[in-house]
Amino acid sequence: MPWPMVHLTIAHLVKQGRPSPSFVLGSIAPNAFRVRQGANEQMKWASHSCPSEGVLPRVRDIQLFHAAHADRSLGEEYNEYLLGYAAHLYADVRWAETVYKGIENYVQRFIVYRWYSQIRSFQSLYQRDVLQLEYILMDIHPETKDLLEALEVAPALSMGALVTMEEVDDYRFEILRKLEEPVKPRTLRFMDVERVEQFIQDTAEELSWLLPSWQAQSENDQLTYKEIIHEQ
Repeated sequence: MPWPMVHLTIAHLVKQGRPSPSFVLGSIAPNAFRVRQGANEQMKWASHSCPSEGVLPRVRDIQLFHAAHADRSLGEEYNEYLLGYAAHLYADVRWAETVYKGIENYVQRFIVYRWYSQIRSFQSLYQRDVLQLEYILMDIHPETKDLLEALEVAPALSMGALVTMEEVDDYRFEILRKLEEPVKPRTLRFMDVERVEQFIQDTAEELSWLLPSWQAQSENDQLTYKEIIHEQ
């Protein structure tokens, strides 16, 4: 799945350059389980609303996740955070279907890979590239400074038992620390920056109309529910 800078850059575009700090925090929150002692894949499937182990949610599943957690009474900051959380889930699904799948197919066609994989797995090659991609995106996107400042000042929020407030808070500062660390520039081996940039643009455009529709539907459902309760 993509690392934080991809999610943060998507957040910037979805909100037309003015994402709220809570939306920015929500866009990285599903991965906050990683700071948990004994973090494992099962925790990842849970925090990412996967219907079963190793099976990514469908778009409809993400919409239902948003509807199940939407609550206007919790205020604007929470609902922006929830939208950012849902945006992360959607971006992960689209990344798996496009960028990740493309890289996997590309690498497997390499005869050299068959030899090299005896020493290093595909995942280690992939992780090397996505780490380097973090710093490339920081360099080419002038909004990075504003995004990191928004991430730092956002009020910590939870997502029920999926990720706690403390975990989200700790994970946010872990990201900020890592992105401040100096890194030795390396060329990408299998990723293409232009392809990733296109993914960011496409995903942000899709979310720009999906998120408002999910929010409107959730608000309508809540009003309908309140009317039914009132009539009873």
